[in-house]
Amino acid sequence: MFTVEDRILHALLLLVVADGRVDEDELIRVRRAARDLCGFEPRDDQIEALLEEIRQAPDDVLEVLARIRGMLGPDERRAVLDAMAAIARADGTVDEAERLRLADAARALGLDAPGP
Repeated sequence: MFTVEDRILHALLLLVVADGRVDEDELIRVRRAARDLCGFEPRDDQIEALLEEIRQAPDDVLEVLARIRGMLGPDERRAVLDAMAAIARADGTVDEAERLRLADAARALGLDAPGP
């Protein structure tokens, strides 16, 4: 069974693969966000396994965000979405695929999409 923390990590990694490339700056922000939001730093092998899972079925993460929405308070949901936006901006640009994923994640979390 997956924990809320596991699913938050999935959501963070969703933004890493949204533009088709895995950028080291994005992974650094994922690790920082996982530590800040969930209290742990994911292992490299854990990140690689989750990245592969997301590449194969990215929409599953959005379904999970919708399910954990009720387990997170409004501030926690906003913190997750803000971390996702920071990851999307890590390489200096937020492309259309990343914008769409952020909008989807915001809807799944019951929030307004973050600005550019």
